[in-house]
Amino acid sequence: MHIASSETTRPRYGLRAIGLGLLAVSIGGCAPELDVQSSAPPVAAAPLQLQRLTSSRYLSTLHSLFDEEGFPALRWPTQLERDTLLHGYSTVGASELTISPRAAEQYEEAALDVTGQVFADAARRKAWVGCEPMSSEPSDDCVRSFVQNQGARFYRRPLTTQEQDEYLTLIEKIGKALSDPWQGLRFATVAWLQSPHLLYLVEQGEPDPERPDRLRLSGPELATRLSYLLWNTTPDAELQRAAQSGELLSEEGLLKQTRRLLAAPKAEPFTDQFFGEFLYLDRLDTVSKNAMQFPEWTPQLASAMRGEVLRLLRELAQSGDHDMRELFDTRTTFVNSDLAGHYGLPAELTPPPGTWKQIELPSTMQPGLLGRAGLLSLFAHATVTSPTLRGKFIRQQLLCQDIPPPPPGVAVNLEAEPSGTPKTMREKLAKHRDAPGCEGCHRLMDPIGLSLEHFGPTGKYRAEDNGLPIDPSGELDGQPFADSFGLASVLRQSPRIAECMTRQLYRYATAHLELRSEQEQILILGRKFAQTGFRFPQLVESLVLSEGFRYAARPEPSTDSQ
Repeated sequence: MHIASSETTRPRYGLRAIGLGLLAVSIGGCAPELDVQSSAPPVAAAPLQLQRLTSSRYLSTLHSLFDEEGFPALRWPTQLERDTLLHGYSTVGASELTISPRAAEQYEEAALDVTGQVFADAARRKAWVGCEPMSSEPSDDCVRSFVQNQGARFYRRPLTTQEQDEYLTLIEKIGKALSDPWQGLRFATVAWLQSPHLLYLVEQGEPDPERPDRLRLSGPELATRLSYLLWNTTPDAELQRAAQSGELLSEEGLLKQTRRLLAAPKAEPFTDQFFGEFLYLDRLDTVSKNAMQFPEWTPQLASAMRGEVLRLLRELAQSGDHDMRELFDTRTTFVNSDLAGHYGLPAELTPPPGTWKQIELPSTMQPGLLGRAGLLSLFAHATVTSPTLRGKFIRQQLLCQDIPPPPPGVAVNLEAEPSGTPKTMREKLAKHRDAPGCEGCHRLMDPIGLSLEHFGPTGKYRAEDNGLPIDPSGELDGQPFADSFGLASVLRQSPRIAECMTRQLYRYATAHLELRSEQEQILILGRKFAQTGFRFPQLVESLVLSEGFRYAARPEPSTDSQ
């Protein structure tokens, strides 16, 4: 992996017009495929890869770099390409997909707009630069300190002498051409904002003195990986200091900084982003329900459903006091007036409009994740429930069991029932569970999802289905249960929960689908997660200290003849 100049990746205008070509990233391919024939050691790290900043990380980075207290708020970019989720996560998509030509233009437009706002305000630009340039000459103390100090913030590491000289030359050229040293500083900033050193998490590693068969991430690379994982943004001054001092290269130093970042309010976007993607919560924005049947369904209600689940997960994950398996049986939740009305909660549990309230659910209501309207609505159709979708979600996301797609040519839609012969969803699905080619997968999904049939397509409780009594019994891998309460109990006790949550977090944190050589590492982390009482902060700490987070496999020797 290397960073190289590339004329073909420069924007069509802007920096090209001022004579500076953007650097482009050149790598030998995407994340490696899993080689099931490989004789890799049981615990090993994956090769290094380049990971583009997701849209949320890019915007958070702009805030960290420019948002100064005491100044009017800047207009932030709103036109950015949507992130692509691969294997469930935007971080994986950002590692396997590159920047499109349109996205490159958007980054340039954002750079010109944001810097235009900063440098147009005399007080803001002086405060942000930290001094006032007397000229655009490289010998000007203000210009030189600006390149050294601000350049390191954008690159997330000290600039090399060559890099400093290139930017000093650019500042001098632009400053003289426009007769304004401030413009030289501005367009150096425009260049930084489009550099791959900002737009990507550039990791090259360094020789590991303890093991010649692997690379270790350098201090600045570890600081960057840790900060973007836990704060979704660029490292702060304290983390950069720890990186430069070598503190992060020791387990004690890395653990100290991990705990500091986890304890800060800035860690909230981490739990929101990870669990939001883990549980598909962003898809609620696109869910639609039949307006005639469900007039209560609105974008505001869908947003409230998402907010409820995220607030619950923050409560469980950010505190070191909670067993994450409480996700299945906790009676704690968070509601606003829209959700309280949707659930039919009494007045004393309903907060004023525009506010949220932490409450304890009545004993008659389904506790935990399986009773939350957001998940129940997400895995249902516009007019009817879908035990298959609900069961598939539990199998795939909570237990990490793959469900293959239906065989080609198999009808996946249930046939309409003849007039005058109402049937329950259980009766309709019996045909799929008994049909050749369908029974294998449907017997894995339907008995789980059918236990949630008391909850309609919008997650509201219902006593009957099509005017008929509902049978909510089912079984999970040979363990029978009477209803959704029983399913929650079985899930809480499942040994797969710890390993699956660990696997999901590992994918998100390392930005790739795990390799065979990483399987044992994930199992070890999962066992430690269970041994420490299923505390999420301890899982994060163990992952950060793991081989997969701190180290990388050495690249294979090149077979090129040149």
